[in-house]
Amino acid sequence: MQCGNGLPRVSVEPLLFSSMMFITMYTMISQQYIYKRFSFDNGLINATGKYSQCFLNSTDPRAQLEKKVSAETSLWVLYLNVAGVVPSVISATLIGSWGDTVGRRKPMISVYLGAVVMISIYISVFHFRLPLYVLLIGRLVCGLSGDFTALLASCFAYVADISSTQSHLKII
Repeated sequence: MQCGNGLPRVSVEPLLFSSMMFITMYTMISQQYIYKRFSFDNGLINATGKYSQCFLNSTDPRAQLEKKVSAETSLWVLYLNVAGVVPSVISATLIGSWGDTVGRRKPMISVYLGAVVMISIYISVFHFRLPLYVLLIGRLVCGLSGDFTALLASCFAYVADISSTQSHLKII
């Protein structure tokens, strides 16, 4: 089946599924990495990555240190979310307008490439133990490319473009 521009219609579900996998994975992995990194830096875990003890007593100084590590981790997760969301609010609007003029595929691909660049930066930080602010750079790149918001909007617009009035009437 062909679109109006001669290109074959494609299904956007695999793109959305893989994007959701990216989002779920980098969110969980980055939170765990940041927590372990702060735990190691503050002496809560040893060089093998194992926690030294269970802190049942809340007055124990190590329990207070664990609360501090949790607070620092939460703050960095907030920074990462803001670094992605704030630029994506603007860029998603621009990418949506761009998609109206050049078609839906180019914006979808550019958003996806931004996510791939971000994941590559995350993997580099995890592997080479780079400073945590490099994660912010990766998240900012993904946000500037539109993040998941622009991808979702492009996919919805693409489905609307390839759908006909008759197909909507069949559903109702």
